[in-house]
Amino acid sequence: MNSKLHTEILDVNWNNTESVIKFYEKNLIYFRNYNEKDDLKAIEEVAEIKLSYIQALDKKKHYTKATECLKEVDVLIQRLKGSEFHLRSNERYMFESGVIAHRLEKIEESQSYFSQLIKNDPDNDLYKKWYDANKEWMLCNQIKFIGYFGVGLFLLNMVGDTFGYYSHDLSLKLDLFAAFLIIVGFWGVRIRNYFKKL
Repeated sequence: MNSKLHTEILDVNWNNTESVIKFYEKNLIYFRNYNEKDDLKAIEEVAEIKLSYIQALDKKKHYTKATECLKEVDVLIQRLKGSEFHLRSNERYMFESGVIAHRLEKIEESQSYFSQLIKNDPDNDLYKKWYDANKEWMLCNQIKFIGYFGVGLFLLNMVGDTFGYYSHDLSLKLDLFAAFLIIVGFWGVRIRNYFKKL
């Protein structure tokens, strides 16, 4: 990295989203073409800068742009394999990949990253939190079909009741069963979480 860029890096407020994005995009050509360099320490620095940029993009909700940059980081991480710089950058890369995949609702992909992160660091509460959030999301999606089935049953029962295909008692029981399925399918996880908190 040249001295001018190092000076600019010192002026960046890494806790400020706008400052990080402005710095990265001002030097975009340099960071895009860095894949050809051989200095592993410098490659690690560029990977870390790119990951900070991805984090800033996440805060701005620019998830698609972040995904493109993650592909570039992946190339750098592969080049760091076997070096002393690989472990920390790879962990951060996996975390950002998991977060961005979650934001784009690619939950299974996100979960694969957090499963690996928890395997590497089982006591990390942040990784556990993301892992649990993904797990809950998947459970919600899996049981939604029960709610849709309940809606279908309710509508079918309305038609049957209108044309008098079956008794009023049976119609009432079917309505109650349909309502139960709708509640379980669409709000079951929230109800479970409420009772867990209690």
